[in-house]
Amino acid sequence: AVCAGVTWEPWVQAGEGSFTCRRGRPFLAPSPFSEKSFVKRCSEDHHPDAAEAATGAEPEAAEDPEEVEALEDGRCAGIYGEYRYAVERWYTSNVLNMHLLMYTGQILGQLEQTMVECPEAGLQGFLIKMEETLPYRGGVFESAMPQFLEGYTNLSDDAAAQWPLKHGFMRVQEMKAGLDSLPPATIDIAICYCGREHRPGAGYASTKEDLSWLHTMCEGLEDLCKQLVRIFLYEKCGPQLTHEAVLEEYTGPFRSAELVLVEEQIRADDCTAYLTHIVAHYDDAAEYTFFLHGDAPEHIYPEMQLFFQTARSILQGGPLYDGQELPFVYLTFNYLDLTTGFTWDDYGSPRLWQELFGSSVVPHRSEVKGYCCVQLLVPRSRLHLRPRAWYQRALDWFGSAESYTSLFPVGTHLAKSDIICRAPCQLWMPWWHIVFGENVTAPKRHEDPRL
Repeated sequence: AVCAGVTWEPWVQAGEGSFTCRRGRPFLAPSPFSEKSFVKRCSEDHHPDAAEAATGAEPEAAEDPEEVEALEDGRCAGIYGEYRYAVERWYTSNVLNMHLLMYTGQILGQLEQTMVECPEAGLQGFLIKMEETLPYRGGVFESAMPQFLEGYTNLSDDAAAQWPLKHGFMRVQEMKAGLDSLPPATIDIAICYCGREHRPGAGYASTKEDLSWLHTMCEGLEDLCKQLVRIFLYEKCGPQLTHEAVLEEYTGPFRSAELVLVEEQIRADDCTAYLTHIVAHYDDAAEYTFFLHGDAPEHIYPEMQLFFQTARSILQGGPLYDGQELPFVYLTFNYLDLTTGFTWDDYGSPRLWQELFGSSVVPHRSEVKGYCCVQLLVPRSRLHLRPRAWYQRALDWFGSAESYTSLFPVGTHLAKSDIICRAPCQLWMPWWHIVFGENVTAPKRHEDPRL
């Protein structure tokens, strides 16, 4: 039997030598635990010295550390070796890992040095960056592919074989062909909006919502925005003198712009804004709907990039790859574990769940996980998983004073703090993924292979 990647360090546990097998070709892939590795023929029980021990022969002398080091490619040791391992993990699982993110930026950020020290790592970084930016047409493919091809032809066969460069190249080529075959998709953007200066909640300073980020989304794609994007502003702060000017600003660049005054007995913020949109446009919903706050840049970091990249991808036919549409997606970054914190109330949350989902069984708070702050992307197929009547009933309930009082163990008195924090809607906040067909525990976005 051949043991690939037997550890050289004299690491002994429970009286036996410890050694591990590496994945990939060749079998000199670096260990994630940073121990030195080499290929060595082993006995059937995989202990390097077992055969010698059985015959009474002297154990074979351990390799000289310098000889072991020489078996590795010294040019591509250190972070380059860790980067190769991270890329292989990505290609195998489609799940992001921290080393992939960290080292891609570092390698491409010092590209000239990388191409001297380990050109294979630089070329692999080109492929990862192309794969990242292709869906929203970041332009990297056109500039990076010629550099990749030129650099690849200068590699020796042995050097090229030690990295998954061919695998990455085929991924990028297949991805581009798939994206180029897709038509653009329509987008609705439903915005929970307040047209006057206001305090978003207790402890927040007064602010005036700035929607200029809508223009940024369309830079370079003005014709597509004019054809495919509708804007809906759901005003939660009553009639404002600025409404006419706001509509005029956003009617021109988009297919249409509409402002709707949301009617409710007691303010419920994004719950009634989003539900009003779904009820009104259930039959003519776009292929994808973004549900956002007017102050979305406060929630989608950094600088709305995830929204911009996703929207631009949709407009250019980018989200469908391998025949799969994007699922429901949270666009924010604060993942909530409801085991602790104020987004679950031991009395009110079960009542809220039973009221709206019509369920006699309520999951334990530790099972319900989602993202904070309700910036969502919902494909039409997910929106239609529930009938319009369900959304209408939820809208009527959130817009009524009963949505507050039914969550109290006793009494019907509303405290100012309840109203300021919009208590029912706050408790509902990390449950939107369940409305649109996801499991009770929403996956962390970077661990979701669908994305």
